[in-house]
Amino acid sequence: MAVVGAGVAGLTAAAGLTHAGAAVTLLEKEPDILPLFRRLPDRWLHPNAYDWPAPGWDHPRAGLPLLDWGEGLVKDVATELRAAWAAAGKGVRLITRGENTQPLQEDGGVVVTWNEAHSWRALDRRRPHRLPPPRP
Repeated sequence: MAVVGAGVAGLTAAAGLTHAGAAVTLLEKEPDILPLFRRLPDRWLHPNAYDWPAPGWDHPRAGLPLLDWGEGLVKDVATELRAAWAAAGKGVRLITRGENTQPLQEDGGVVVTWNEAHSWRALDRRRPHRLPPPRP
């Protein structure tokens, strides 16, 4: 199974699928996980801010079974998530930009490779056409 994007959602999905017994490859177009977290390291992040004014919006933790995190500065949340990923992400094949330009799967089914713009490209050999390229 492939998960595209190694942000918080992608890491959590990959960890959850692996925990459930799936073989997972996590694809990230940037050189490292949590790419958006590098932009504003001193921004305050709260896991339930978008739930306001629902009850529990002010709970300081996300409450996730895997990769749970608490409110704080982005750089501190990133540190917490990286530590959790080190444990929960064991067994996930992580491929970031530049690490692998070879096809990920070529068994008569779907082939996923990097394209020239360092985005993922999929070719479904079961169909006679290329899938549309991802948006930049």
